[in-house]
Amino acid sequence: MGKEREGDLPKGISRHRNKFRARVRIDGKWGYRTLEATTVEEVWKEHNRQFTTYEQTVAYGVERYIEHLDGKKRNGAPLYAPATIRTNRQRAKNVAKVWGEMRFDEIQTGDLYLWGDKDNAWRLIKQFSTMWSKWRRWQLFNLANPFENFEYDSDVIKGKRTRYLTNEEVQTICDTCYMLSKRKGRYRFTSAIRSWAVVVMIYLTGRRVSNVLSLKLSNLKDDGIHFYETKTKNHSIVQWSPALREVVDMIKIECAPTNKLSTVWLIPNTCGDEYRPHTFNSNFQDLMPHFIAAGVPYFQPRDLRAKYGTDHANGQKNLLHTNSATFRDHYDRLPQVVTPIK
Repeated sequence: MGKEREGDLPKGISRHRNKFRARVRIDGKWGYRTLEATTVEEVWKEHNRQFTTYEQTVAYGVERYIEHLDGKKRNGAPLYAPATIRTNRQRAKNVAKVWGEMRFDEIQTGDLYLWGDKDNAWRLIKQFSTMWSKWRRWQLFNLANPFENFEYDSDVIKGKRTRYLTNEEVQTICDTCYMLSKRKGRYRFTSAIRSWAVVVMIYLTGRRVSNVLSLKLSNLKDDGIHFYETKTKNHSIVQWSPALREVVDMIKIECAPTNKLSTVWLIPNTCGDEYRPHTFNSNFQDLMPHFIAAGVPYFQPRDLRAKYGTDHANGQKNLLHTNSATFRDHYDRLPQVVTPIK
């Protein structure tokens, strides 16, 4: 092995009496500090560890990405749905917990496999890959993409949802909510009637939870219910039907705020203010044991939207999905019926 040359050392590092030293400013004056490294390779590692700036770390990239999520707007409106922003922000923070202190150039494909074989960790890898592409676009670095040759473990990646709610299960869910809301005393679930309202509105209209909760009384017009999609920014009108009119009239009565407070929302909270998605999710999970006890296996509110898409003759069109593959993978929950050859 040849003699180590001075040119192999980082800038500002020199050899003195068989030791390595760095030229630094001490109390405003230039001086030298002896390094612990004994080889050129160790010198580079110590130099990178001690002189790495915050802008070269994954934590800085995550911070930039979260600012991008919160500030990205189109025509004055957020580019992403609130639920998407919450999910991606939390996953980005989880990436920072794992790789935040590492520099961009330290990320290797082999390091990713340490986390790719754990339940739900593949979601972090996908989030990391998304952020990496944006960091390169923002010119934070010019490095090879460590995700290009990464192979996701198919055993831990969860497949598409196949849960299909039957008409009987939907009826049981509605009956359970209504029964719990009418209980007396401390066993009464005051939030159950609002969960019933959200469930039945998703079932009849096929809209998302966030769209149903954002409905105002002013959205109820003569030609139907006007929805403004928070995720896709589409404007849709669900025409009136006898069942939909009956349900809306019941919601106005059953979900009215306490103490006769006025409200602008179709499904308000008890004080007449907006009934927010995270509050609904928390209340809905409290009701889940009662649904299971009534004979309905675990489900998610979005399964009701999938039921609409599956059962409706114009499911894909009414859900405003232009991509037939997306509709088939996520919303068409029943198997295809085929005929034998003879």
